[in-house]
Amino acid sequence: MAITYCINCNKRISDKVLACPHCGFSHGEQDADQVEEILRRKQRQQRYRLNMYSYVALTVFIAGVIWYWVESGGFQRAVSTGPMILLTLGVLSYVVLRGMMIFQRIQARKER
Repeated sequence: MAITYCINCNKRISDKVLACPHCGFSHGEQDADQVEEILRRKQRQQRYRLNMYSYVALTVFIAGVIWYWVESGGFQRAVSTGPMILLTLGVLSYVVLRGMMIFQRIQARKER
């Protein structure tokens, strides 16, 4: 008996079980093409999720710019730390998410 990973939830399972005890995914009925399609679907879902998170990060950045502009009177005065924190949070999270997306694309190309 060997320990493998469920292709649906990626948790450790025995290679002898027909269904994953964690998510209920049936392993005995899929052929190689179906398993490959499931893995592709998971990668698409992860790309979509990262893309949506990057949109949220951009929204946070834009909200920080608007807050900065309003508080500074059109970029004329110094502002409190609130807008700067929001700007920094938006930029850093966007850069990290884009890096994760690039890393995922590189891994997907290596698998082909």
